[in-house]
Amino acid sequence: MAINSAIRKQFFPSEGEPRYSGVNMWRGVTRWKPMLSGASMVRRLAVARAKMVIYPIRQASGADGLQLINWVAEIETETYRKRDWTRPGSIEDFIGAFADWHFDWLDVPAFIRAADSVLEFPMVDQDPAAALELRPGDLARRCRAPDGAARLQRRRTGDPGCARAGLGGARKRRSRCRARRV
Repeated sequence: MAINSAIRKQFFPSEGEPRYSGVNMWRGVTRWKPMLSGASMVRRLAVARAKMVIYPIRQASGADGLQLINWVAEIETETYRKRDWTRPGSIEDFIGAFADWHFDWLDVPAFIRAADSVLEFPMVDQDPAAALELRPGDLARRCRAPDGAARLQRRRTGDPGCARAGLGGARKRRSRCRARRV
């Protein structure tokens, strides 16, 4: 389910916050010259404390010959800030772990600093929705819920129920569901 899902909160209001794993991630996109083959994915570990994954997402185009290259840096840290996919990150919070990552084909600190923007996100864990208990009335409310909740309920119960009606919009879905409740 989605991060901060309103549907999940409706079905599981007492679930609570996810568990922080002790790892924080920073991600960005950098316009950079193609590295190695130009299609190479790089995964580099430094002891157990830091990891970086780098891969191109768009081939070089235009006169500058630069590619769009996605990257994710992971660092073990005690610092936890609530999850939010759009939180701006600070390069200074993690660049130290990669300060000596200089290769003949990539200068990692310069590459990171050239990013258009950096976002920060904690690595968290949450129990799968199917493992959580249903509340009384959840099955009845399912027909009034958006398609995401119907899919969740269908997956959890194995009953196609109202999910088939999800193709025609909310009004059609509700009328079909009412007809099935006999």
